[in-house]
Amino acid sequence: MNLQESIRRILREDEELNPDKRVYDYDKKRDTVPERLPFDIDKLVNSGVVFVTPAIDGDPNSKTYKEWLEEPYTHLLTLYNVEHSSEDGWILKAITKVAPTEQHKNFVDKIYDGKYNQILWGLEKLGINPMDMLIDKNIQENIRRILREESTIQIKLKNMINKFGIKMASTAVGGISRLIKILDLDDKGLDGLIYEHLKEELYPDFTNPWGPEEHITHKYYKKEVNYYGMHTFQINGIEAYSYFGEHDGYDYLYLLSINRWVVNELTSIFGNKWIPTFKRWFEENSGLEVREIDLEGRFLHE
Repeated sequence: MNLQESIRRILREDEELNPDKRVYDYDKKRDTVPERLPFDIDKLVNSGVVFVTPAIDGDPNSKTYKEWLEEPYTHLLTLYNVEHSSEDGWILKAITKVAPTEQHKNFVDKIYDGKYNQILWGLEKLGINPMDMLIDKNIQENIRRILREESTIQIKLKNMINKFGIKMASTAVGGISRLIKILDLDDKGLDGLIYEHLKEELYPDFTNPWGPEEHITHKYYKKEVNYYGMHTFQINGIEAYSYFGEHDGYDYLYLLSINRWVVNELTSIFGNKWIPTFKRWFEENSGLEVREIDLEGRFLHE
């Protein structure tokens, strides 16, 4: 019997066993699952089914209960343990720290049957196919498979961005930070993504049209700045950024002041790489030259 047939048989036998009848506690002499699937510890950890933590005192009667211990061993905890622990117990504190998984390589045949069943319970609860959690036998083939999958995902996400926009694509993968990581963009690609994000999320109110080809809009802004000395751009009725062109006795300011909430939002996603893109985006779409950018919002009301 080859490996795949063996895996299918084990899974089939396990499915026939009512999960409610599984044992999840510890009994040294008991072994209800002698033939086990070769799970990969790192895959289980990354999926949230298993937690490997530093040593901590889990004895409620100990004077050092719930204190971290200077011990070389680590704990192998499961989602089942977490879900069935008390709110003030040691397990919830233990999982706040992460330890290396080296001690638990090839761990499956070393754990007691209850712990193995806890892992199966976690996989079922999270809707994870056990086949996806197995140790890869052919590393090179797995690398090629991952590269193929990533390439396909990147193409699909880029097509989604072009068709539906960044917001929908980022929502599909759990956020724009994750989208950037998956796309693995170079500086030019990131600049383009930031530009599109600004177009979607920071389009000012009462501006129709707004774009590099709309010279009528450009003339309007220049007229406003020449007359009032400045123009404030709002988003959903909230001041977002302002342009100052009033005379200071020597030269025009050509200053773009960006409100703190905009700065914080963009910096949390893109670091500082959004700043030159924002300048270019603003100049192209407003027709106003920017010589200086103020990120403190000192001219704006918070």
